[in-house]
Amino acid sequence: DKAFYGWSSLTDLTFGKGLTSIGASAFRGCMSLEVLTLPEGLENVGNEAFYGCTALTSLRIPTGVKTLGNRIFDGCTSLKSLNLSGGGVLDADTFKGFAPDNLMIGKGVSSIGEQTFMGKKIRLVVFEEGVTVIGSEAFEGCSIESVSLPATLKELGSGAFENCSALKRAVFSGKELKILPERCFAGCLKLSEVVLPLGVEEICEDAFYQCVPEQVTLPDSVKLIKTGAFRYCELKRID
Repeated sequence: DKAFYGWSSLTDLTFGKGLTSIGASAFRGCMSLEVLTLPEGLENVGNEAFYGCTALTSLRIPTGVKTLGNRIFDGCTSLKSLNLSGGGVLDADTFKGFAPDNLMIGKGVSSIGEQTFMGKKIRLVVFEEGVTVIGSEAFEGCSIESVSLPATLKELGSGAFENCSALKRAVFSGKELKILPERCFAGCLKLSEVVLPLGVEEICEDAFYQCVPEQVTLPDSVKLIKTGAFRYCELKRID
C-alpha cells in the first residue's frame, strides 16, 4: 500500500512482467504522473490507487485484472480516456468521483453493476465481446450518442440507458439477449435508430418510452410486446 504515495515529481512509469497487485493509495497524490503502463499479469488494483493523479490523461487496465477497488480514479480530473480491458465485475463504488469522456469495455469485463456509470457525462462507450450483464440504470443519464452492444450480452437491466438524452443510435448483435426490460431506453428523446437483437422474445413496458424511431423491425423471435413498450414514440412503421 502507498508505494508511490505523494511522489509529486513522478511523471512516467512502466511496469514489467511480474506485478500482480497494486495496493491501496499506491499512486495517490502523484500529481505529475502523465504516463502509466500496467502489465498484463496484473490481477488486482486496491482502493484509491490512482486518487488525485491530476495529470493522467489516459489509462489501460489490463485484461487479466479481476478486481478493482473503490474510488480508484477519484480526482483524476484529466483522465478522459479509460480502457477497461479487464476488471471483472464493475460497480459504482469503483468510479465514484470520476467521469471519463471515452470508455472502452473489453473482454476482461464480465458484468457492469447497477448504476455503475449513472449520471456520468460519458460521450463514447465501446464494447468488445465479453460483457454478459449490464445492470439496472448502469448508464442512466449519460451523454452517449451511439451504442453498439456485444453479442455476448445475456441480461440487460431496467433503465440501463434511460434518459440518455443525446443517444441517437442503439444496435444489438447476437442472439443471447431474450428480454428488453422496462424503460431500457425510456426518455432517450433523440433515439431514432434501433436494431433489435435477433433472439429477443419480449419487449417490456415503456422500453422505448418517448423515443423517436420512425421504423422498427421486429425479429421473428419476438413473442410478446407489453403495454406501452413504444408509448409516445413517433413510429410510422413496424415490420
